[in-house]
Amino acid sequence: MRVLALYNLKGGVGKTTAAVNLAAEAARAGHRVLLWDLDSQGAASWYLQHDQGLQKSSKKLLLGKQPIGREIVGTPVTNLDLLPADARLRHLDVLLAQKTDDRSHLKNLIKPLSEAYSLVVLDCPPSFSRLSDNLFEAADLIAVPTVPTPLSLRAWEQLTAHFDRQKRPRKILRPFLS
Repeated sequence: MRVLALYNLKGGVGKTTAAVNLAAEAARAGHRVLLWDLDSQGAASWYLQHDQGLQKSSKKLLLGKQPIGREIVGTPVTNLDLLPADARLRHLDVLLAQKTDDRSHLKNLIKPLSEAYSLVVLDCPPSFSRLSDNLFEAADLIAVPTVPTPLSLRAWEQLTAHFDRQKRPRKILRPFLS
């Protein structure tokens, strides 16, 4: 199983659009795909016609006290499942702060899905946080949608500097024009 994160520190650059379309195209190509909408705005969930959010057990799921599979729903796209967003995700950093294995928590939540999915696509919110550090640890590749503007270039520079400070390999970062 591979994990692809769509991430940029800057908002409005096409992360969600790219995440939904890449996940759908991989599913249409015959791969079993899970799209995890980690942005509390829930736009990826809305695109895939699921606007209800996680159930009340989302806190248990995020703390690792409930199997992740219980919250996964089907979508209109064959081979594409969704772990929907929820407004409560805005508290995810607080929940992650309660974990001792801080940076690997998300990776450990995803690991049991390897038998069911060949690809997990993460639609990420725009921020540096405990969540983003978990995303960077979990992802095999981080696709960085970028628009040709000074602020977008600044966000790219901030991201690469963050990776350098944390001694993370830049080779997993893949910017593309959005």
